[in-house]
Amino acid sequence: IEDPAFADQVNGFITELGALGPEVFSALPAAFPMSEEQAADPRIAALGPIPSEDGSAVLFTGIYAGDLDEATPHIEDVDAAREEALVDGAEVFMLGVVSLSEDFKVISEEDLAFGEGIGITAAIIVLLIVFGAIVAGLLPLLKTVVFTLPITLGIVGLLGLAWDFSFFTPNLITMMGIAVGVDYALFYIRREREE
Repeated sequence: IEDPAFADQVNGFITELGALGPEVFSALPAAFPMSEEQAADPRIAALGPIPSEDGSAVLFTGIYAGDLDEATPHIEDVDAAREEALVDGAEVFMLGVVSLSEDFKVISEEDLAFGEGIGITAAIIVLLIVFGAIVAGLLPLLKTVVFTLPITLGIVGLLGLAWDFSFFTPNLITMMGIAVGVDYALFYIRREREE
C-alpha cells in the first residue's frame, strides 16, 4: 500500500465505479489514502479504503443505490469494472448481498441443468422399462415438460408480481413436477393393469 502505483490502481478502480453513475452507487470512498479530514468523519472513514494489517491490501465499501432488486441489474457493470482493475498482478474481490445473490443465481442455474439432466435421464430409463415402449414411456414426461411445467411456472411468475419467491423456486417446480408426473403415470398404469 506504500507503492504509489498501488494507490493509483485503487483510485482508478474507485473512479471507474463512480463513473457508473449515482443510479448504481449512492456512496463510494473519495480516494486512497484517506486525508486526515476524511478519516476524522466516521461516516466517510467507514467507507475506506482501509489498509490491511500486513499492508498488502485495502478494503473499501461501495453502497449500492436502492434495494437489492434495484442494485442487482448493475452487477455486470460493476464486475466489468472489477475485471478491468485486474492489472499488474492486482486481485480485486467483491462481496456483499448483491454479488452473493448473483453467485447463488449462477449456482442455482448450474445445479438446475445438472439435476434436470440426471432426473430426466433416470425418468426416461424407468419409464421405458415400466412401459416397455418408447412412445408410451415418453408420453408422461412429454406431458409434464410441455404442459404442466410451463403452466406452473407461468402461475408462479404471475404470483411473483405480488410476492417475492426464492430463486430456487424454478428448480423445485421443475424437479417436483417431473417427479410427480412420472410417479402419477406409474401409479395410473399400475391401477389400470390391476383392473
